[in-house]
Amino acid sequence: MEDNILTHLPTLKEATPSADHLQRYSSMLEALHARLTVTPSNSQVFRDEPLSLRCEDASDGWTVRRNTSDGKITECEDWGRSAGSSCTSSHMDTWDSGVYWCESTEGSTSNTITITVSGIELILSE
Repeated sequence: MEDNILTHLPTLKEATPSADHLQRYSSMLEALHARLTVTPSNSQVFRDEPLSLRCEDASDGWTVRRNTSDGKITECEDWGRSAGSSCTSSHMDTWDSGVYWCESTEGSTSNTITITVSGIELILSE
C-alpha cells in the first residue's frame, strides 16, 4: 500500500487558528508591549515620598505587583491606590523596597524595576 503524502497534510479547517489560539497570541503580543514606568524616575525613593507606577502601552487587565525584601508578593490594592493599570502610593517606607512589575490576568509579566526606599533622616543641630 503506497503512502500518499496528501493524507498527512492538515485540512484547511485544521490549519486555521482557533479563536482560543488567536487570543493566546494576542496576549503574548500585549506582553511584549507592556512596560512598567515609575514617577519619580529614579530607583531610590526617600521615606514618606509619593510614588506612581504605571503599566504603559498595555491593554486592560494589567496590575502592578511587587516582591518586597520579606519575600511577600502583593498587588497594588494591598499597599497603594489602583486606577486601571496604574498604582500610586502616597507615602513610601523602607519596607516598600523591592522588585516591582506589571502582570496581566493571563500571567504575562513586564520588565521589573528594583526600588529602594531610603529611611535616612537628617537631623540639624546648632
